[in-house]
Amino acid sequence: MRYPQTFIDDLRRQADIVRVIQDYVQLKKKGANWMACCPFHKEKTPSFSVSPVKEIFYCFGCHKGGSVFNFVMEIERVSFPEAIKIVADKIGMPLPKMVDDSRFEARRQEADIVIQLNSWAMEWWQQQLDSSNEGRIARDYLKQREISDETQKTFRLGYAPDSWDALSNYLRNKGAPQEHIERSGLVAKKEDTNRSYDRFRGRLMVPVFDAQGRPIAFGGRTLRGEDAKYINSPETAAYVKGRNLFGLNLTRDEIRRQGFAILVEGFLDLIVPYQFGVRNVVASLGTALTHDQVKLLSRFARKVVVNYDGDRAGVQAAKKAIEILLAEDLETKVLVLPDNADPDEYIRKFGVTEYQRQRAQAQPHIQFVIDSALRDRNLHRPAEKAEAVEEVLPYIRAVNSRIQKREYFDMAMDA
Repeated sequence: MRYPQTFIDDLRRQADIVRVIQDYVQLKKKGANWMACCPFHKEKTPSFSVSPVKEIFYCFGCHKGGSVFNFVMEIERVSFPEAIKIVADKIGMPLPKMVDDSRFEARRQEADIVIQLNSWAMEWWQQQLDSSNEGRIARDYLKQREISDETQKTFRLGYAPDSWDALSNYLRNKGAPQEHIERSGLVAKKEDTNRSYDRFRGRLMVPVFDAQGRPIAFGGRTLRGEDAKYINSPETAAYVKGRNLFGLNLTRDEIRRQGFAILVEGFLDLIVPYQFGVRNVVASLGTALTHDQVKLLSRFARKVVVNYDGDRAGVQAAKKAIEILLAEDLETKVLVLPDNADPDEYIRKFGVTEYQRQRAQAQPHIQFVIDSALRDRNLHRPAEKAEAVEEVLPYIRAVNSRIQKREYFDMAMDA
């Protein structure tokens, strides 16, 4: 069910965007518009503008903008339908009956079912980690990685017993129909018999939450040396791969306050820094960064420090991430830690103060790309220098500013 589009259009026209925003921000009139310090990032000079004529807001600092609904969604952290309710209540406009949208409603209901089953699974796995005899292997692993009890609870970590059907039986006992369990992604099917079995077995379980804090998927880390280090949830009605960022539900406010995000690759690369006080960090869930993930991140900050592993695979992943970040016009720097360490091991070994010192020295993205292109090449050979320039060119083309493009091109030629 959704509100009729005609009502949404009427509400947008009748809502005084200035009055609505003034409930949250102290605005001052400046010419035809109203100005204030932006509520979405730290600033001393007002760059947040509200136009009653155009019925939009825009911040020239963090580049957030949109209609009155966009503002309420951002400031209240609510969905679009909830924002409609809030705006209608503020101006005293009665809500109409929702209209039928069967496909949307069916998808939403299935997503709700998946999230409910995920919640039950998460709670059960937590119990297995906390108190079961078999869960000792996971408790020992977490102790070895210096992950505290408080952090375990914050991230809702758990342990999946090494059983083919223990979770399935638990979910059925909770009242979940078999067809719902099979669509949840929590079980898989044997090809020869078509019988289902628990997807996650004998693994440390890490829930993935959406930005609103709902469990939509899981990552399961091996504790016994299997070939697959991580097994991840498949796509479901609640989870589409490449549209979410791990940890954002916990770190979004700090990212907004600090004005930049640190982008890492894996679960522990976020969990350990978070435990030690680095709270403006998100992880790309161990996959190549996507445009949807960058668009999601850009709602909270326009600056990013990429801190992937320093090995060859990490460097290649960082370079791919840079292209996507630049395409969305985000200011990008790159942090490669000494000895190619990952954030998890570096912070545990040297401490968070030293990590932050390294982070403050992160390279502008173009210097990182140039250095990577020059590595293992002899610049006294024209052919190899030409190869290096060709490798850098895609990152120059991805920049929107003509002035910056020219400056970066000159840097590449002078290298």
